[in-house]
Amino acid sequence: MHSESPVAIERQSLRVLIFLNRHRDRVVSKDDLVEAIWQGRAISYWAISGAIKAVRIALGDSDRDTRIIKSIQGYGFRFVADVISRNPERVSEPLPTVLVRAFRSSGEDAALDYLADGLTEDLIHSLSRHDALNVLSYNTTQAFGNAVPEDIYGVTHIVDGSIRESGTRTRVSAAILNGTGQKQIWAGRFDLSQESL
Repeated sequence: MHSESPVAIERQSLRVLIFLNRHRDRVVSKDDLVEAIWQGRAISYWAISGAIKAVRIALGDSDRDTRIIKSIQGYGFRFVADVISRNPERVSEPLPTVLVRAFRSSGEDAALDYLADGLTEDLIHSLSRHDALNVLSYNTTQAFGNAVPEDIYGVTHIVDGSIRESGTRTRVSAAILNGTGQKQIWAGRFDLSQESL
């Protein structure tokens, strides 16, 4: 789209466009959009598709061979057009993209399994609040399991962890790996008492 004329677009669709452009180094899932634009509220995928369609129309990207926003079947959407900044000095590096793997629990303790799942979800939500990070959604985490994500997701860091009983305490071990999961960047252990749970 080369026109310099202003284009009308509703606020929600504009937020979708900004989010897709900001995260153009990876595929954005529908769950990512729900969490970022609709704050996790229950909405239909028709609403998401409608917002994407409105963005494409505003950008003149409504032909069959989409040049700006690609639909990646079974994954989501990716902003693929080149972006020219009017303020080159403000261009920054792409944000790190983080995958938080589901924390593992030892044994067959249902309460420990529940705690591990809750810890994973809470960590994803906490990291998602940081503007300096792209964080893949909880549903995406569940879909991956222990697999290394494909390059289309642009994952640069993986958070891996486990939780187990250690006497009267609950021990949480966590590590930050590179995007391929082959190099450990950081690791730590934390002991939780019953009073802190």
